[in-house]
Amino acid sequence: MVPLALVALLAAFAGRSFPEERILLDRRLETLRRILPDGPNPPADRALVLEMAQSTGLDSLDVQPRPPFDSKSPSADVVVDLTAVGGYDEVDRFFRQAALSPRLVDVESLALSPAGDAVRLTAVLRLPYRPATAPLPAPPEGVRALLAGVPKLPADEYLRDQALALAKADTIDTLRRSRRNPRLFLSEVASVTQGRPLVLSQAGVGEDFYLRGFAVGEATVKAFETRLERGFFRVAQVLLQRQGSCYRFEVRGRSPVVGLDAEIPLPTSQPFSTEQCRYDRDPPGATVLRSPPSKRPKRGQLDLRLRDVDRADVFGVLHQLTGAAFLVDADVSGRVSVDFPGVELEEALALLQKGGVKVSPARPSPPTRRRSRWA
Repeated sequence: MVPLALVALLAAFAGRSFPEERILLDRRLETLRRILPDGPNPPADRALVLEMAQSTGLDSLDVQPRPPFDSKSPSADVVVDLTAVGGYDEVDRFFRQAALSPRLVDVESLALSPAGDAVRLTAVLRLPYRPATAPLPAPPEGVRALLAGVPKLPADEYLRDQALALAKADTIDTLRRSRRNPRLFLSEVASVTQGRPLVLSQAGVGEDFYLRGFAVGEATVKAFETRLERGFFRVAQVLLQRQGSCYRFEVRGRSPVVGLDAEIPLPTSQPFSTEQCRYDRDPPGATVLRSPPSKRPKRGQLDLRLRDVDRADVFGVLHQLTGAAFLVDADVSGRVSVDFPGVELEEALALLQKGGVKVSPARPSPPTRRRSRWA
């Protein structure tokens, strides 16, 4: 049975002259050459990657193509090492642009780490080409019979180019189905970390993925693991190590796979940070503050009983209870235990002043009611 595509090709050929067919074939070969070039061209591939990186806002660019090697397979790759620094959204934008590029770009691996307020990326990209020594298939059946009256040299060139177009089309279909892109990985990483008390210090994706970082509390890590398993990731291993008041974690598993045309949400958060886990509390040794004893019953609206809390946190509690706003200076430090039953706000502030905290009214213009500093 003759394939329908071949029947259409022969029918179209029968209605056009050989020069017209030659022009159409040359146009098709030019289109295929932009997608899958003939032979390696590292300078052109470097320029393409550099242009995409610059257009998406990445900085500190280092684009280095590796020397190509000879191959007799239908396709080979120019391997390009890319290092850059940019915002997380700019990293995502670069790989989205790579997915839309007419030149096929396969992302072999990607590693991410924090660089100040930005992200440092290290990627290995593969840009395929057709080796000059790759074998050609036989030209489409039936084309040779339609070249009657065409001189032998132009006819042979036409048949060879038809075979080349057929081989490139098959190779491009295969490469498009197999090329990789980390768009889903970047989107999912931003989604699973958003709103959680954790930061990432390293992340990478290739055949497998890994995430490393710090989290506050074991419950945070467990909820993070559950969210990973219910999303696109297939988690294989989760490692935990206590570090001060935080947990250092490492998650490993299989990389998510999705088609290049899938609609993937844009990342809306920056999950990487250079901050290290530290104990962010005042030193122990709490001062005890009590309201003076009274024989009369307390009729105030506040019953304030706090045990061993930071002095600055006392004003946070007062804000939650009364709605009053406070501007607390950075030099308000130390820990305190408070026992103020049945007091009003002004009484509580007066008792805190006796404990060494200076409370003064703020200027009328800002919305802050009180200004607190260490006396």
